[in-house]
Amino acid sequence: MRPLKIAIIGCGAVVELGHLPALALIPGITVSVLADKNVERARALAERFDVPKVVGDYREVLGEIDAAIVALPHSLHAPVTIELLAAGKHVLLEKPMALNVRECEQMIAAQGSGAVLSVGLMRRFFNAQRLARAILRDGLLGQLQSFDLREGGVYGWEVASDFFFRKASAGGGVLIDTGAHTLDSLLYW
Repeated sequence: MRPLKIAIIGCGAVVELGHLPALALIPGITVSVLADKNVERARALAERFDVPKVVGDYREVLGEIDAAIVALPHSLHAPVTIELLAAGKHVLLEKPMALNVRECEQMIAAQGSGAVLSVGLMRRFFNAQRLARAILRDGLLGQLQSFDLREGGVYGWEVASDFFFRKASAGGGVLIDTGAHTLDSLLYW
């Protein structure tokens, strides 16, 4: 069986620190292209992680890939993902899925091509999350009456661009970013 050819679209910090190192450990998967408007950054990551091709526009390689990881500014999630799904490409999308319900519905409808869309809400894989879920499921603390969930801290994520700090590209503040994880945790538990 030939390896699954993946394009990574967007080459920010989450790709450098998360996706590329993880994908390098998975047999049967080849990161065949990095796409980013900052071609120099993409090229540097391609050299570091042995990715054979770099492009400034992901549309150049649609015919060469099986799937894509979309790690772009939030405002680009819907249009890029819809285009990929319509082309029959499976998509793993960084959270949040989109900026509003209408965009989410359009993305879900685009799966009619047979391609699969998945949103990367990785906290579900943390051991503490799984433990919390089991404790609640098994009623070890009694019946759930209410919840009070707090999270926060000094922003310490290493960034590669400023998109997150601009509302036009990030789509909102804390709720659209960290809130996506918090709401998903509550639903998962």
